[in-house]
Amino acid sequence: MEDNGALKVLSEPNLVVANGDEGKFLVGGEFPVVIASAAGSGAAASVDYKEYGIKLDFKPKIVKNGDIYIKVSQEVSELDFGNGVAISGFQLPGLTTRKAESGLQLGDGQTFVLAGLLQTKITRKITKIPVLGDIPILGTIFRNARYSNEETELMVMVTPKIVRPLNKEEIPALPTELMRPKETSPNLVP
Repeated sequence: MEDNGALKVLSEPNLVVANGDEGKFLVGGEFPVVIASAAGSGAAASVDYKEYGIKLDFKPKIVKNGDIYIKVSQEVSELDFGNGVAISGFQLPGLTTRKAESGLQLGDGQTFVLAGLLQTKITRKITKIPVLGDIPILGTIFRNARYSNEETELMVMVTPKIVRPLNKEEIPALPTELMRPKETSPNLVP
């Protein structure tokens, strides 16, 4: 699908998390949000940063039979200047957000796919002949509206694996350990 342009891989991270701990992953960024507060005789402002983009939070737990129960939360958010606010001359964007949470139990190395966070964008582009396209009623003859429809879906593939430490005898030799220093002959003078 990627070769045909129907799929775009955003990231392929390998994350290691201890049993019962939480892992987090974010492809996106942060934007500043000004927080005003009234303090005594004046107003004070501070800046807080909010995350946006594709966010994945997960919490794996190894259960008694050796399977992995994993709770996964995924979120897709993007800046939305159409629903933003203007404060003191600054334009602060809003966020358009889609979220999903699920929990399931898998065997070691099994893969599951989370999908369903769909987004549809319909855009309209108007081209017109200057002045003539602005005439009421008659202007429609000199205008052209073109609509485009774009649909995207986020799919997350997760393959949990149990990582166990190696015993000392299982650790492979490093390439430098295989090299032995050359022995010098006692009769040779350097």
